[in-house]
Amino acid sequence: MVQQERMEVCRRALGQMMALCSRREYAAGELREKLQKKELTVEEIAWVLEQLQQEGFQDDLRYAVAFARDKSRLAGWGERKIAYALHQKGIASELIRQAWLEVDEREAWKKLVSLLSVKHRALLRQGREERDIYQRLSAYAQQKGYAWEQVQQYWKAFKRDNE
Repeated sequence: MVQQERMEVCRRALGQMMALCSRREYAAGELREKLQKKELTVEEIAWVLEQLQQEGFQDDLRYAVAFARDKSRLAGWGERKIAYALHQKGIASELIRQAWLEVDEREAWKKLVSLLSVKHRALLRQGREERDIYQRLSAYAQQKGYAWEQVQQYWKAFKRDNE
């Protein structure tokens, strides 16, 4: 009797998670947290997650690729910030690397240039000195998850185009 009740609880939780996953992508870690709030056992949570993955409702690589593309394109995040956020969501390092390979590097570069150009113009309007502008742009880009070398590349292109 108790086993039947627990199985019914698991099936209900599975249905709820299927409904969630049909609306948007979720990392397994996010779903695990939701299931823990439903007071399922570790084994029951594992069963629900396994069913979701077998039925194609949940896939960490698919989630990571969608997350990386969206954050790069829409929020202007760089590889480092995306990797950190995915790591926080429990995504494996290898899947994070694979997801970044799916991001269009040219589009990511265009987004960085756009972000830095807007910031650069604002700093110029404030009358900032060149060294201060460079430092602030570097800090801003690193906050967005870009490498220092990418800021250097932007700065060299800016100098070349404005000589």
